[in-house]
Amino acid sequence: MECLPADSSWYNRCNGALAGSGSPADAGGATNQNWKTRKDDDMNRRTRNLALLAGLGLLLGAASRPSLAQQPTSKEQGMHEPSMHGTSGEEMPGHAHQMSMLHGGVVAMTKGHRFETVFGADGLRIYMYSGRQVPARFAEVTGTALLKFKDGRTEKIPLTVQKPQEGDEVAYFCPGHPQATQMHPGVCDACGGMPLQAQNYLLGNVDLAGVQPGSLQAVVDIRGLGGDEPDVTFTETYEGMMGPDSHRGKT
Repeated sequence: MECLPADSSWYNRCNGALAGSGSPADAGGATNQNWKTRKDDDMNRRTRNLALLAGLGLLLGAASRPSLAQQPTSKEQGMHEPSMHGTSGEEMPGHAHQMSMLHGGVVAMTKGHRFETVFGADGLRIYMYSGRQVPARFAEVTGTALLKFKDGRTEKIPLTVQKPQEGDEVAYFCPGHPQATQMHPGVCDACGGMPLQAQNYLLGNVDLAGVQPGSLQAVVDIRGLGGDEPDVTFTETYEGMMGPDSHRGKT
């Protein structure tokens, strides 16, 4: 169709005819429009892909971190829970008491010591050990034991330092070499033959005849130990008469 520019109505009709005829000029405009559409589609796909990758990275990161519920407990890790016999102001990590129960008693742990309490026919005896379970000696200390009976009665008895008596089973030790501890006199080879020291104890005289196991608690208070822990207080429950053979071979 030929367009005559002198007549504007013909010009308009001509352009309308061209628009409907699929002429090359119109095809070029459609091509531009299609290219723009494809470009927009590519951008949208890239944006979606980046978002998917970011989300996948977050999921992988969360999966690699165990939740609190999945954290291993101290028992699963092989760690020991704090434990003790008796009570004191502060607990220490628990483990075998075998080296601090040489006389068949029960052991209480404090900040820097262990104390073995033995309930016997002559009352209660208290032996002292270092935090490393090495036997130790009482020097000039004072102490009391407050006895609390199940029926409500109370009795406070003094604790006095005693040397080992004939017939006592005595621990002999070297303060610097725990491996030298033994239940008979001797020398410490690591110290060049120095005589071992005999462990002493605190004694509280009380008649426990007729007292039922579990019906008595002894609140022990010791003063004047010196060092980083000069004073201690702990509680033990009477569970019957004790002796050197009652805990032997146990931990």
